[in-house]
Formats: sequence, structure tokens, C-alpha cells
Amino acid sequence: MRQEEKRVIVLFALPEEMVPFKRRIETHENVTAACSGSGAVSSAARTKSLLQKADADSTMLLICGFAGGLSPHLKAGDLIIPEKVLELGSRNIFLPDRELQQKSNRIPIQNSTIHSGSLISVNQVLSTAAEKRQTYLASGAEAVDMETAAAAKTANEHGVRWLSIRAITDGADDAMPFDFNKMTDADGQISRSKIVLSAVTHPWKIPALVKLGQRSSAAARCLSGALELILNDMLE
Repeated sequence: MRQEEKRVIVLFALPEEMVPFKRRIETHENVTAACSGSGAVSSAARTKSLLQKADADSTMLLICGFAGGLSPHLKAGDLIIPEKVLELGSRNIFLPDRELQQKSNRIPIQNSTIHSGSLISVNQVLSTAAEKRQTYLASGAEAVDMETAAAAKTANEHGVRWLSIRAITDGADDAMPFDFNKMTDADGQISRSKIVLSAVTHPWKIPALVKLGQRSSAAARCLSGALELILNDMLE
């Protein structure tokens, strides 16, 4: 029987997380990049649709994108490849594939500080330093996002190996320029038009918004470079 070729699905939450990466993988026939949208519900639904017809023995899932730092040791531009993923409000702990984790830790990723430890998925954006500190003290997680736990749970249900890698856009002491939880559309996704309106009505917050955009762009570039190295190793 012919062995299936290795295939990797790279799942991001938002398009801006994926843009630099897509430019790097145009020649990779066995790599699929997709966006889920923000939040656990969107993440689980998109992961399920991507894995429904996948061959579990040959398919691997990379759960990627941005994250916020909870530990004071994580700075904007750092990367985290968590050894475990926690889910807020439950006792669920999701563990990545051990072989993928060990191999990724041996890859020499330059120009970024790599962390392991744990990541926690929550149900809303942590907008203030106080919220981040509270979550850090309660969970012990080094970083926070909204999608990884849901995607990992779905991958486990389909028997697909997975690994998460996240780029830090804001440190533990960095507050968001706006409460993005109040700027969602009917589908629960962050509305760009609401952000623009808030910036127009609160112009003194524009510098902080621009700074967050700059950090996010830099994080996306760091993430794409690391992903390319990890993918090359996974597909060997």
C-alpha cells in the first residue's frame, strides 16, 4: 500500500497573522494555510471542517497566530511553543504531539526568543495589565490566546497530531488601546469599522493603536520565519 504524503494544515485566527507566511509557502504543495476567525467557536468549527476528510496518519496541524504575554519574562516579538494548553473554565489540559514538540525545540530559530511552558485559551481579549496578572496568578500560564484549546481539542477528536506556535504581540504590562471585546460584529469577530470609529472619537489613543499594529506586524514576520523552518523539518 502506498504511504500517504505528509500534509500540514497551518491554522491562524486572523488574516493579518497569516500574510507574511503565505508569501513564504507558495512552493509548498503539501501545506494548507487557513484562517478560523477569532474565538473558540470559530476555531473549533474551522478545524473540524479542515480535518473531516484528512488522513490522520499523514496530516499534522499547526495552530498559529498571536498571543498576549502573561509572564513578565515574555516580551513582544518572542515566540512560545507551549508544552501544554489550558482552557479557561475547565480542567482540560491539551498536550501537543511529543515528537513534534521535541523536534521544534531543536530547530535553530534565529532573531526570536523561544519559550515553552503553558498557554491558556480564554473567552475574551484581556485588555488590561490587571486582567493579565489575575489570569497569570490563577493559571500559571505564560501566554494567553482565544483559539488554541478549541483547535487542539478538535484535532484530538480526529486523531490528528498537532503543535502550537504563537508570537507575542503584547507583554504582561501592556494594555490594549481599546476594549476590543466591545468591538465585535454579529459573528463575534472584531469589527475594523468599529475600531476606526473608536480611533476617530478617541484620537489620543491612536499612538497606542499604531504601536500595537507595529508590534503585530513584527510578530507576524517572526512567526512566519519560524514556521517555515518548522515546516521544512516536519515535511522531511
